Amino acid sequence: RVHAFSPQVDLAFTWPTFGTQEVRQQFRRQVQDSVARCRGKGGVVHIHVGAENHTDNRHAAALAPAVVHLHETANHNTMKHVKQRGKLLPLLKFEVMDLLIP
Repeated sequence: RVHAFSPQVDLAFTWPTFGTQEVRQQFRRQVQDSVARCRGKGGVVHIHVGAENHTDNRHAAALAPAVVHLHETANHNTMKHVKQRGKLLPLLKFEVMDLLIP
């Protein structure tokens, strides 16, 4: 499993003037290739974003198919939000235990 919190997967969504179009396309391609390798090994991609952060939701949709977890925030820093609500540590503990117990 892979967990990503508010991933930036397409520079055109948030930084449309960053670099050339070729640079933005290469970035997008490399992100997609990396995620595809995770899926190719049987991995499931979990994306955590704020329900009210429309830009982050666009990024999450660009990684489909993925399991998208919407959190009650508009903030881009979803990991901080999840941590402040006491939900990050249990998530990490569950993932580690799942690795240790076959």
